[in-house]
Amino acid sequence: MAASKKLTMGGTALTQFVPDLNGWVVAMSGDFDGGVFARIVGEPVDKGNGRSELELEHFFTRKDGSTIQTRDKAVLQTIAGHERVYVNAFYNVVKTTGAFEGLSGKFESWGVAEPSTGRGILRFSGELGG
Repeated sequence: MAASKKLTMGGTALTQFVPDLNGWVVAMSGDFDGGVFARIVGEPVDKGNGRSELELEHFFTRKDGSTIQTRDKAVLQTIAGHERVYVNAFYNVVKTTGAFEGLSGKFESWGVAEPSTGRGILRFSGELGG
């Protein structure tokens, strides 16, 4: 019987929003060592009280060229008295290639972003299986 594949998605992501691309370029460290491009695919939804939701797609690429594509929802909450927002994103795997072929599942991240500079930092957590 073959052992099932697993990938832990634990690590840190440094993000930079690029207005011309309507998305973020991301450097990741930890279990997933590579880069990410994330783009907004829907209009932001204002939920009131400083909270909004975004629909996103992420394209994760590891140094060996293996990829994970996700379709996601991010919740942003303003932080009173600060120019930062709290970010909590929920990732749903829709496609994998290379060493990640056959993996599926969900993971999440949380952290903060500065809309005025486009910078942010997130912590990823979760496990994919196959």
